[in-house]
Amino acid sequence: MISEYEHSYKQFVDDDTPRLFLNFLADAEASYLLLSNHVSIATHSVNFWRNYMGRYGAELRREEFMPLFDGLMVL
Repeated sequence: MISEYEHSYKQFVDDDTPRLFLNFLADAEASYLLLSNHVSIATHSVNFWRNYMGRYGAELRREEFMPLFDGLMVL
C-alpha cells in the first residue's frame, strides 16, 4: 500500500499525472479497512500469546500449547 501511494504520488508531483494518485485516494477507504484488519489480527495474536504466557509461563507443555496454536491458526 505504501509503495502504491509513493508511486502514484511521485507520478502526480513529478510527472504532473494525477490519475493514479486520484485512483489511490478513491480506494483509500477500502485500503484503510484492509490495513486496519491486518493490524487488528496482529494485535489480537500478540494479546492471545501474552495471555497464554501469563498463565503457563515461557515453557508450554503439549496440552497447553495445542489450544494456543489452534487459536492462532484461526486468526
